[in-house]
Amino acid sequence: MVDDKLKESEGEQLLKKFTEGKYNELVDEIEKLTKEYEDSPFAYSLLGNALFNLKNFKDSIKAFEKEIKVSEEEHFLPYYNLGRNYEMLNNSELEISNYLKSFTLNPKKFETNYNLGMAYSRIEDHDNAEKYLTNAHILKKDEPMALINLLALLFKMKKYSLGIEFASQANEEFEKYFQYCYNYALLLYETKNIEESNIMNEKAMVNMQTENSPIFLDSLGLKTNILNDQLKNEESINVSFEILKNDQNHYSALKSLVKSYAHLGNHRASIFFNRLADGNIRFEIKDNGNIDLFLYHKEKISIDG
Repeated sequence: MVDDKLKESEGEQLLKKFTEGKYNELVDEIEKLTKEYEDSPFAYSLLGNALFNLKNFKDSIKAFEKEIKVSEEEHFLPYYNLGRNYEMLNNSELEISNYLKSFTLNPKKFETNYNLGMAYSRIEDHDNAEKYLTNAHILKKDEPMALINLLALLFKMKKYSLGIEFASQANEEFEKYFQYCYNYALLLYETKNIEESNIMNEKAMVNMQTENSPIFLDSLGLKTNILNDQLKNEESINVSFEILKNDQNHYSALKSLVKSYAHLGNHRASIFFNRLADGNIRFEIKDNGNIDLFLYHKEKISIDG
């Protein structure tokens, strides 16, 4: 709603240009208008958002600071918008402090809680990240990324049962998101729900658009662990080598081979792949299919035979 410091017609025209994406034109017009209407919060808010969309974050910050200065009452939005700008500038301290001011003024805004959760995740403050991502999920249970990131965080924090509790309450629609299925599968695997983990992991791989992407290979890595737990060791070995064709240093695949060969009683191979996983040995698969082994030190030292 346009504030009364601007003529209604002027404000509506500015808003129309914003919705049409005419940001450069809008910036020029508002900068002229603010000389006449120096105390219009609406004008500075619109200016700040236009500048943000133009990726002019430093000037956008100045506009939102001006909005706060000329506003008669404190409002959560300019602080939220300042937080967005500082996020783009990778200034975590000012990003979080402004999001927190916005949260204090309006703790029920989904975006503020979600952005705070992600900000705290980036600086590895897991307790606060959990608090705000949980808030975001509760506020908007149909928003997939809030739950997906909450599950990933709870897995990292080893709160597997809590993650499963949240995941199991999600709508079936979430199963079309491979990140949800994969994160859920990881949580189930850690609590020894092997069959259920396998089902969710298979759904994750079906939903992935690009095979052999890093996340697809990670999902295959989980599959190798599941196969080992099902004592399908030969099948696990085959899948592990398929992963290694695309990523020769894939830790999960190498560790899975350690377990596979140990189960089969081939302890020499098990020890060998354990050393590969730990970085003592590397190998390269050549175009002709041959494998070159070398010690991984300051420089390659070839291993003959």
